[in-house]
Amino acid sequence: MHNDHKVFSPKNMSKLEHPDRYKEIPPLQVLEQLELEEGHIFGDFGCGIGFFSIPAAQLVSPAGHVYASDISDEMLQGLLDRLPKENTEQVTTCRAGMLGKDGQNSEITSLGIAKNILDRAMISMVLHEVDDPVDFLKQAAMSIKVNGKLAVIEWIKAEMPQGPKMDIRISEKELDSMLEQAGFMTERFVQLTQRFYLTIASKK
Repeated sequence: MHNDHKVFSPKNMSKLEHPDRYKEIPPLQVLEQLELEEGHIFGDFGCGIGFFSIPAAQLVSPAGHVYASDISDEMLQGLLDRLPKENTEQVTTCRAGMLGKDGQNSEITSLGIAKNILDRAMISMVLHEVDDPVDFLKQAAMSIKVNGKLAVIEWIKAEMPQGPKMDIRISEKELDSMLEQAGFMTERFVQLTQRFYLTIASKK
């Protein structure tokens, strides 16, 4: 599902918690855009070391829960190492990529999260890394309730010194089409910074 040449390396995980990243994309403000609330069940697909999962756990507690999914055991351990003790009961880490295509009829999708349980979900800077973004979105959709909301953050498709190559970047228009193919309806686009945009969609 992931192309190893495009996937962010766990060796660079320290970059994921650089203070400049929190200034550029304040996670709590993004989660507010998603209307994440106490009691919600939240899924973070490609969670990394918990940039969104950890603040989400604080927002949904005590009655809600966070399912944090990643293909990297190192990233998932990095999340657990950073998770405050008071939120350990609110977070379950999920290893993605274990079931493959034949996991379609299982209660668990290939992204490691059970079907039809999520009120809100996040895919942040992941879609450009996968070989088949539409299939990834379809797998995510299987875990999201009808009318549940999904936030997607991606690099703006423009020439710039940082970030992925242009040929794997996904424009807002391309993402809108992908979301529709996967069973979502785009609600709005938000330009977060000069480098990143946010899309909010709901599951049909």
